[in-house]
Formats: sequence, structure tokens, C-alpha cells
Amino acid sequence: MLPLVAGAANDWIEPKTQPDSSLRDTENVQMTEGVDDYFRREVLPHAPDAWIDESKTKTGYEIPFNRHFYVFEPPRDLAEIDVDLKHVTGRINRSRGSPRQWPLASRSACGMSRIS
Repeated sequence: MLPLVAGAANDWIEPKTQPDSSLRDTENVQMTEGVDDYFRREVLPHAPDAWIDESKTKTGYEIPFNRHFYVFEPPRDLAEIDVDLKHVTGRINRSRGSPRQWPLASRSACGMSRIS
């Protein structure tokens, strides 16, 4: 809470503060805990001039899908991957034909402009 100061007509008013958007932060508070209790315990010791903008407070749930539904699958064996790569490389090479049959633009693009 901000300190109260005397106004011009001896009315007590709260001073106006300008929020600094570069200092804005959000926190996830468990539903079993009050926001005010959490704020006093976790935020105010580190930022005594912090406050809560109640107009931006939202209530909702976070469901960590990876934590609940992800099932680890170990990677394939390296030898199996090698066999697959050789198979695919061979298939690509067969579909392209020999380098002598490639169009001239393709030969120069891969550094094969001179074929003897």
C-alpha cells in the first residue's frame, strides 16, 4: 500500500505512480494459495514498491501436456539410420542419372563444370 499524503485542502490522497512497463512481470500462483499471501511472501521482499493491477488479474489453469501425455521413444540405432540413408541416397542418384546426363546448370552449380 502506498503512503498517504496531505492534499491542498488537508484531504488525504494517495500519490499517483506511473507504472514502468519494462518492470512488468507475471506470476503463476497455485489455486490452493491466495494471491495476496503469495505476493507478500514471494514478491514484496524483492520488490517492495511492487503492486498488483487487479484489472489484469486472471484465473485459469495450466495443463502441462508434455508432462502428462509425452511418452519417450528412444532414437533408432545408428546402423539402422545409416542403412536408410544409403538406400535413399542410392534412390536419388538413380533417379538423377549419372553426372554426365545432368543439365549444364546443375553441373556448374555443384562445381562440376568441366567433366572429362
